[in-house]
Amino acid sequence: MTCSNTYNNESLDLFISTSVDNLSLAAALQNFQASGATDSVMSWGVQAVYDADFATFGADYSSMADTANAYNLVSAFPITNTTKAALDIQSIDYEDKSRDDVTGWYANVTYQFPQQENVGVFAEIGDTNEDDSSVGYLSGMQLTF
Repeated sequence: MTCSNTYNNESLDLFISTSVDNLSLAAALQNFQASGATDSVMSWGVQAVYDADFATFGADYSSMADTANAYNLVSAFPITNTTKAALDIQSIDYEDKSRDDVTGWYANVTYQFPQQENVGVFAEIGDTNEDDSSVGYLSGMQLTF
């Protein structure tokens, strides 16, 4: 499918996924050309997620031609029946060797209110090894309608 938007950019996006028992697999492809650009940018990625009942484990890899390759490893697990946690590590390896590769991490905790199943709160903390980077954090509320 080719799409154009109000900025006259063009994009071809393909996504496919499947699940077999507790394993989910996905792949994506994008070819993007900005308005007025002579070249397009190709990117693709693959993902696998396994639900081991006691925890969920995921990995993905993506590549943007002549720019960077990235991967993520994540684990999510219940702490109690109302509280879940997730841990993630990601890496971006730049093709341009004048840029330093980046490794980052985050930890997330989500609490689902037992009396209000459509309301939850979350907190997250993360950091990277980039120069002048400091630990970041956020918190928020999720409302499901």
